[in-house]
Amino acid sequence: MGRKGENLEAFHKGVISEPIIAGNHCTAKMDYDVTFKEKGRMQMEEVGVFEVKDGKIINKYFVYDMWFLIKINNEAPDLGAFFMT
Repeated sequence: MGRKGENLEAFHKGVISEPIIAGNHCTAKMDYDVTFKEKGRMQMEEVGVFEVKDGKIINKYFVYDMWFLIKINNEAPDLGAFFMT
């Protein structure tokens, strides 16, 4: 799979929820309305989890529907990214 955003033609709208903060982590839901070069206009949603240290994001993880990626790329998703150590 290519890099995220590689096939992006237009970004129409993005909405980010209020963050939920727990210690040095925070999370937020993100909704996007985007147009991809090969697939046209789609709505996408994901949840971001961020780890913060000294006021800077040091780790970030995104959870989203894998079928969305298959629709964009016409290929099976690479699940290796979800088993990072």
